[in-house]
Amino acid sequence: MRIPIRVLLAICCYCLPGLGATSASTPSSVVTLKGSARTVCDYSSTITVHVPVGVENLVVNVPMPKDVALSGWSQNIDSVVVKSSPAATRITTISDPTGNSYRAVEFDTPASGDVVITLNVNSVVVITDMDRSLPSAGYPLSYIPDEILPYLKPSSLVESDDPQIAQTGKALVSGAKDEASATQAIAAWVFGNVSFSLKAPSVLDAIGTYKARVAQCRGYAYLFCALARAAGIPARCVSGYTIESQMDVPAAPGSSQHVTIKLTNTPHAWVEVWYPVADWIPYDPQMTAGFVDPHHLLGAVGRPGDDEQPLVEWHITALTGRNLTYDQKPKLGNIVDFFGFEYASGDVTNTHVLLQRAIEPIAVAASPSAFAR
Repeated sequence: MRIPIRVLLAICCYCLPGLGATSASTPSSVVTLKGSARTVCDYSSTITVHVPVGVENLVVNVPMPKDVALSGWSQNIDSVVVKSSPAATRITTISDPTGNSYRAVEFDTPASGDVVITLNVNSVVVITDMDRSLPSAGYPLSYIPDEILPYLKPSSLVESDDPQIAQTGKALVSGAKDEASATQAIAAWVFGNVSFSLKAPSVLDAIGTYKARVAQCRGYAYLFCALARAAGIPARCVSGYTIESQMDVPAAPGSSQHVTIKLTNTPHAWVEVWYPVADWIPYDPQMTAGFVDPHHLLGAVGRPGDDEQPLVEWHITALTGRNLTYDQKPKLGNIVDFFGFEYASGDVTNTHVLLQRAIEPIAVAASPSAFAR
């Protein structure tokens, strides 16, 4: 049996809270989307590191977006080019056990001031197929491979062992007979109980999000993963970008009400859920369950144990500096997420520019679902 659950978590007649859209004040029904959509674009990301006096060595590890094929969602990239100003001393390619790849952009004795690194990604093709049903998987899961088990464990920002989160996660999936229904129940709860706010800390862990009930995208991702792991469902955070777009379809055939997703050019975090046979399937706890639309561009996936901050690492060695980790010998210093969110004293900033985009006509239909917010 295949389970046709590709749902949008309730956005009728207004724009998605967050991601540059306006906030909603009225509840709405969950709808099921069918069809497919394809986006082709180029984009550029710029990382600026404000280098203080006395830095001996600077390494900025820049994640490389790559080709990905998941169930119902794929990303293909023609080429990726990394440049820096001033010119880097060396640029090497590094990978990790999760399959992430990044360029280590290294500067020996950089002068104080700004170091600017630009990532140009060319001919990105993203396809979402919402007609591909989620795989049939009984729940609780009867078998989880050893390499997936780490994604059931708690971590510093995904505290699945917290008593409140553990109790809530298990209660949400009580009675679920298949994994798709269990994960949809978790996604619907997160959407229905957490509000997006730019005033929320950009780094807010699962417990903080659970208590505050407000978050930015990473808070949604952390809380979803914590609840899923508490319920015995492997989940990991991923990060990338969304590109400016608006998807608008009738809430039901012939309906005057419309489902609207409005996105902006911005860094973003969402999640992936592991299914037997199908492997990882993307979810966006701010808006969707069982898929993400083709306006999501994947950059890096979470690593076991520290997936709440997916991949960018950089270190500086120096004798003096501003709120950074310094040492006379090179060593791994602060771990920063893909986009340099909330770095000490604004030492790292990031901007994102969509260079060109061609979105093919979206063939999407919507129908009401039994789930309601």
